[in-house]
Amino acid sequence: TSNRTALIHSIYQKQAELTQQLLALGAEPDVKDEQGRTTLWVAVNTSQVETVLSLLEKSIDIEQEDRSGNTPLFRALYHGNHAIVEALILNGAKLDRTDPLGNQALHAAAVSGHQKLIKLLIDKGVDVGVKNQAGDTPLMLAASEGHIDAVTLLLKAGANPLRLDNQRLTAAEHAENAGFKQLADRLKQAEKEYRKKKLFGIF
Repeated sequence: TSNRTALIHSIYQKQAELTQQLLALGAEPDVKDEQGRTTLWVAVNTSQVETVLSLLEKSIDIEQEDRSGNTPLFRALYHGNHAIVEALILNGAKLDRTDPLGNQALHAAAVSGHQKLIKLLIDKGVDVGVKNQAGDTPLMLAASEGHIDAVTLLLKAGANPLRLDNQRLTAAEHAENAGFKQLADRLKQAEKEYRKKKLFGIF
């Protein structure tokens, strides 16, 4: 049995005008569907910017997770919606919050490969070397997905290409195992440069 309210149903149907009317009439904004997804989560997941902004004006918990442990911020990062990510951060979304696998915001941005979002998070001061439960850094995840530009951006921000995950694999090996040979070669070159900088203390 579905326990969707009229408000959350209107968001699923992308009926923005009806959503605004229901909010204006006092519909409870902080409700969940049968999957534990809040109105905000659904609006974010369907990239409805205006609805997200309207919901953020209400008294809602922006850190509420769905049953899989994903917050609205993580969904926005995976979808690469810059405007929504900025709005969530502006309204206090935590950048060091972890999902059930230990991923933080920068991990999510690295997987999606969205450079603007990676840069936004780096500018906000997130740790570029943060590891998840598998020991993966954002650099490793970007490498596994073949996101060359994201890898370059993370390296420029100081990501260490020599770091190892729990299986003692480097970012270059992640790229190689995923079939991205050109990217693996780029990371191996970055390893040499990093060792040279370390040797001469250029950090």
